[in-house]
Amino acid sequence: MARFKYSMQNILDISYKLENQVKADFAVASARVVREEEKLEEIYRQIEVYQDKLRESSGEKLNLNELKYCNQAIEYNKTKAEMQKKQIKKAEEARERVRIRLNQAMKDRKMHETLKDKQFKNFLVELNREESKEIDELISFQYNDRERNKK
Repeated sequence: MARFKYSMQNILDISYKLENQVKADFAVASARVVREEEKLEEIYRQIEVYQDKLRESSGEKLNLNELKYCNQAIEYNKTKAEMQKKQIKKAEEARERVRIRLNQAMKDRKMHETLKDKQFKNFLVELNREESKEIDELISFQYNDRERNKK
């Protein structure tokens, strides 16, 4: 029996490998976004800590140095938070670029899979056609052989 061999199987294999590689890149980019967001959350926690210290300090005996230090720390962390938001935006943009590459890689792979499926269906049609032809020849041969034996 004839075996199906996809003529562009090596390209399909490369498409699978490329898609897997881009999936891994996407996972790395997504993890980076998560890490950057966690850093921002940590900065916000630090701001809350200093705001709590500031409230506690203002309720007790006034320590101007501590009040000044807490205010400076809050402002520093707010600036740090703004810079971190920019880092998050950069990471999200990088992830979006990788996502676009991933979508393209998936489209390419699907296109090659569709071509393979079409080629396989054509192979089956041709195989059925050949089998029908062989069966017709066998029947014709048997019929002609019977006709000769009758005479």
